[in-house]
Amino acid sequence: MYIKKIKSSEFFFLSLIILIVFFIRFISISSMNFYYDESIYAVIAKDFVYNNISPWVTAAWQPPLFTWINSVPVRLFGLNEFSMRISSVIFGTFSVLLVYYFAKLLFDKKTGFLAAILLAVLPLHVIYSRTAFNDIIQAFLILASVFLMEYSINKKCKKEKEYVFIISSGIMASLAFLLKYNSIIVLGLYWLFNLAYPLFKKNKENFYKIFKYFAVSNFVAFIIIIGTILSTGGIPRLIYVIHNFLFLVILQSTQITNPFYYHFLALFDGLSPLLFLLFIVSIFFMFIYKNKIRNEYLLLFLVIAYFLIITLQSRRLARHQIIILPFLVTILSRFIMLNVHKIKKIGKYGFGILIFILIFSSGAWSIMEITKTADFNVWSQVKDYTNSNYPENITLHSNFLRGRPIRYYTQRDIVSEKISALKKGDIVLIWNFRGSTIPENSPFEDNLYFYKQEKVPGNPKFRDYVINNGILVKTFFYKGGDAVRLYKIKNPPLTNLSEEITEDKIINTPIFGLWDFICNTWNKNGIIKKIILKTFSNDQISSIEKRCS
Repeated sequence: MYIKKIKSSEFFFLSLIILIVFFIRFISISSMNFYYDESIYAVIAKDFVYNNISPWVTAAWQPPLFTWINSVPVRLFGLNEFSMRISSVIFGTFSVLLVYYFAKLLFDKKTGFLAAILLAVLPLHVIYSRTAFNDIIQAFLILASVFLMEYSINKKCKKEKEYVFIISSGIMASLAFLLKYNSIIVLGLYWLFNLAYPLFKKNKENFYKIFKYFAVSNFVAFIIIIGTILSTGGIPRLIYVIHNFLFLVILQSTQITNPFYYHFLALFDGLSPLLFLLFIVSIFFMFIYKNKIRNEYLLLFLVIAYFLIITLQSRRLARHQIIILPFLVTILSRFIMLNVHKIKKIGKYGFGILIFILIFSSGAWSIMEITKTADFNVWSQVKDYTNSNYPENITLHSNFLRGRPIRYYTQRDIVSEKISALKKGDIVLIWNFRGSTIPENSPFEDNLYFYKQEKVPGNPKFRDYVINNGILVKTFFYKGGDAVRLYKIKNPPLTNLSEEITEDKIINTPIFGLWDFICNTWNKNGIIKKIILKTFSNDQISSIEKRCS
């Protein structure tokens, strides 16, 4: 009877958390316009659902699973902000439930409840659960893979069902990789720890058991990944994926986006200030804590090693922290529960007051973030103004990366950063990156503007030419900031313009050294070119020829 009562109260408490979590993530998700990458994902989903174009082709930088998942609500509700974001809402909500069972598995029920509550109100998790980015779904799939494997390692399943969990873990790992390539970082760290820990403890028997788990799970993941790639494009698709994977590894290592201390400061906003300070204390405490068990070592290794990796890579964004958040809140929750006796010495209600303050402060920080982004409607303002004042035969130009959000909302073709294409009477939208970071970046990045390196992206010559040879017609504001300016060209461009930057050469980073190597190899007409000609598709070969001509 007591057990049933406990289970009933547990179910009630979890149900209440899930309802609150879903409400916070769901409310008003359609109210704000797409951010830059969201609009790109929307166009990719549109091409797949309505034009039957494979996401392997339209989104070469990532695997197709995110588009496949989004295609379901897009088919049901049409292409809009709601249909593109609802998947993140659902996976973000169930991530809270999963982290409860994960922390409960590693430690106990109280640790699980606390971890779930903390993840439920964590600002970075809340904000991205309300957007059409793939990081929340990726975090869920990685946690699911680790949880299923830990269920076997911690001997919580019956012997005859052991391989059901091991195989399921491999399936989840394959889905995480097919959603986003960098899933291999956390999963790789997880298996590195699992294989090294028994060796460190000089337990050969346990090492052989873990190695068997590793072999079976990753073999299943490998078969699913390779099978998916080959079944959707054969050997050319496999070579294509390998190329893109290596390309992105180099991109992460060479493209300088933010200073080295960026993640430390981003975490301050991502956790909320109070939880950030408590997290720093918890890491130091767990590091020197003498009675650590294997599961505590695991969490400490995953969190520290992952943050070290993303700090050392050159391209740094706040959303890179999302996939480690479930493990972060688990270690934070474990730290609090290990020190309950010390907290209770403060007073009879000391523990309850502390938990309330943590939840309230983090939840309030999340609500503040939601209200800051809820009225982000710069692009719909641009759409309404341009559609009302300029016919479709007037060319629309943009100063950065083909103006993807503008293209999505206005449904117009965009000419990007080509001075020679400007004609008298054309309209040009200049994104003001200094006055407002929102149009360029992802949600949450506006807080971190002063943490970012000062820069004016795109082609300064194009920007200066438009300002000097155009009439400022309209300025679009966001939170009082000068976000987007609309100019009308009054003078035709000069002839023989030099050093013009086109769409293919907008970003000047060391990554283009890779293309130099590819083109040098291609132009030599050697054996590598013959291999490429036999394996790549005609479209891919045309792209290479265009790039290397």
